[in-house]
Amino acid sequence: MPAENLPQCEPGASQLASELQTIAIVGTLQRVNMPPQEHAGYRLLHVSPMDIKNEQASQILQAADQVWLLTYATPLPMQRWLRQLVPQDNLFCFATYQEYMNNLGQGV
Repeated sequence: MPAENLPQCEPGASQLASELQTIAIVGTLQRVNMPPQEHAGYRLLHVSPMDIKNEQASQILQAADQVWLLTYATPLPMQRWLRQLVPQDNLFCFATYQEYMNNLGQGV
């Protein structure tokens, strides 16, 4: 999926670069639904929604090149908190598992 068509939480989200980027994925995923830690030019770090308020997870989220929020797998209060923590241009939202997987280039 081209970068300009990425689902975004806020306008003005950054373009994807061709180099290996660190992506923090926020959402409750079953282990079988998690991609490998390095995939399709991304270094993927999974952050559980229940952990985003702890200091270590906050540091991961702030240091990541992009944060992908799985809105279907993250409680609304945690989504709101995350939107305050992460800069708008680094936050991308995915409303369905299919959108998320299509963005990774795997399709469903």
